[in-house]
Amino acid sequence: MAKKETLTRSSMMECKACRCPVGEAVRKGEPPVLPFRIDGGNNDWETFCPQCAVYVRMPKEPARFVGFYFPVACLVCRTISVAVGAHVCSACRSRHIIYLPPKIAA
Repeated sequence: MAKKETLTRSSMMECKACRCPVGEAVRKGEPPVLPFRIDGGNNDWETFCPQCAVYVRMPKEPARFVGFYFPVACLVCRTISVAVGAHVCSACRSRHIIYLPPKIAA
């Protein structure tokens, strides 16, 4: 019988666009995916994975999201996050990052 994975409170969040889990401890052995939360109006916060935030949600309001936003994977801490305003990891501030492309719809 397979052992159930234990999920933390932060890993129970999911991306509003692609429904993938986001949080500090998604699954054992996988890199953490930092959620990107956007105020959708009326105190309604929308949670997105970094790739969907940049490539799906932000183009809907180009006047609101002006500047540098890019989904990155850090080679130092393995975190996937959104680089905001600088070419560094949002978690550890390392410059050793890889820019991530949009997700392919399945």
